[in-house]
Amino acid sequence: MSQQAGKGVFLSFREQRRLDVAHQVLRAELTVEQAAKKLGLSEKQTGRIVKKVRELGVLGVRHGNRGRVPANKTPDEVKRLAIDLLREDYYDFNLTHFLEKLEAEHALTLCHETVRLWALAEGLVKRAKKIRR
Repeated sequence: MSQQAGKGVFLSFREQRRLDVAHQVLRAELTVEQAAKKLGLSEKQTGRIVKKVRELGVLGVRHGNRGRVPANKTPDEVKRLAIDLLREDYYDFNLTHFLEKLEAEHALTLCHETVRLWALAEGLVKRAKKIRR
């Protein structure tokens, strides 16, 4: 854990490595070219990282979207509604049929994979029966 402005900052191993290499460049122990080879990045990207570390310190190596909710995240109310409908009203439907009913009856369009992952997490996925040959 590194300290910055009195707050604890947790870095992943990769971020810590980038920070260490950026500090070596700032102390002129490495060139940007050498740092790029060490990190497995382009010189341009390595230069961006070094610039951000110079400006922001430790926070310069962290991704700018860390801690934010994804812009395309399905709202929790919609998720809860879909899971409740699948559990109570459409328990005997397969996922494709369920999604068709959601769109027709409830004007709700969701991605098949999203609903599959939700149902899997809730234990509502029915496995296809294996066909013996």
